Amino acid sequence: MPRGQTSDLLDRLNAGTQYEHPRKTVRGRRRPKGVYAMATDAQHRKIESLRIELGWTPNGLRDWLSERHYIDGRPMTRIDSTADGIAVIELLKSVLERMERSSVVGDQMDQ
Repeated sequence: MPRGQTSDLLDRLNAGTQYEHPRKTVRGRRRPKGVYAMATDAQHRKIESLRIELGWTPNGLRDWLSERHYIDGRPMTRIDSTADGIAVIELLKSVLERMERSSVVGDQMDQ
């Protein structure tokens, strides 16, 4: 292969490996100490949908959660782990269930 063709071939082969900018590494959120699995986006969406179903504002939910604590004593305003997300979801579901039950009882008493 003549020298000119060789250099053209090498230029074409190396063209795919050269980058204008260095590649950036994408890192996820850093886990807090003691958290083994971060709360998922699905959990955050579920909490948000329960908040809307209850008719609460974001600040109202935050204030209500600040009055409650996880088993280890941390306030529920931070939802770091999947266990935190599950605890908040179950708590909100029980509040919604109680509200629905009380409205059914109230409707029956009106009749």
